[in-house]
Amino acid sequence: MARGRPLVPSGCFPLLEYMVLGILRERHPLCAYGVYRALRERGFQVNEGSVYRLLSKLRSEGLVEVVEVVDGRIRYGLTGRGLERLCELKRLLSSLLELGGEC
Repeated sequence: MARGRPLVPSGCFPLLEYMVLGILRERHPLCAYGVYRALRERGFQVNEGSVYRLLSKLRSEGLVEVVEVVDGRIRYGLTGRGLERLCELKRLLSSLLELGGEC
């Protein structure tokens, strides 16, 4: 494992982070409510507050950035570091799925 930031931070399940980063890669820029709606469209049950808190955390870590503010709504986009984190999480989740074997 590489030195530096742990792949899975303590107290953080990476699935929601992975999904939010992936949505921003696919559909940026998006406001927090747009991210929330995209998660719901994919069948992911999450409350809006969790999305707002996670976006704030991702922004403080430099993984997402404010791209624009339109009508008072902050629209977020993925940074280069965010794309790297998305790829790390994809590898992690892929390895976790392999643990279950064939179903």
